[in-house]
Amino acid sequence: MEQSHPERAERATDAGDGVGPRADGRAQTTRCNYTTGVIFYHEQSKPPLDLSSANVEALEPGAPLPGVVCQAARELLGLTQLEFSKLSDVSKKTINDFENQKVEPRSRVVRALREALENRGARFYRSGEAIGVLVSRPHVKRDDAEEGTGRG
Repeated sequence: MEQSHPERAERATDAGDGVGPRADGRAQTTRCNYTTGVIFYHEQSKPPLDLSSANVEALEPGAPLPGVVCQAARELLGLTQLEFSKLSDVSKKTINDFENQKVEPRSRVVRALREALENRGARFYRSGEAIGVLVSRPHVKRDDAEEGTGRG
C-alpha cells in the first residue's frame, strides 16, 4: 500500500495552480513542456566555472569537440549509441571509443557527430577553457493511465 507524505502534499498544495494532491492522495505537479540541460567540461584542473559572470560564446565550427562533451550531448538528447550511430553514419564502436577517450577520430568524423547532435537540438559553447553543451528538448505527454505505472 502506498503511504502518503503529508509534508510533500502540503508543499505541492501551496505551489500554485494545477498543483496539489490528486484524488488518490499522490501529489500532482505542473507539467513542463521542455527540459534544458547544460554541462560544461573543464580542459584543465581549475575550480568550477562561475557562470554568473562568464563570457559564454558559441563553439566555433571546426573547433575540437571532446568525446565527453559529445557523450553529454547524446545523453541529454536521450539517444543511445546505436541510435546516434544511425543518425551520424559513424560506427557505434567509434562513438564508444571517442566518448571514452580511447581514440580521437578524424575531423570529418567529429564533424559528422557534431552535425547529427546539432540537428537534434544540441548547441555547443565555450567559456574560457571550458566547453559545454546546451540541450532543450520537448517532453512527451503521458496519458493519465500511464502515470500510475511509473516510478514512485
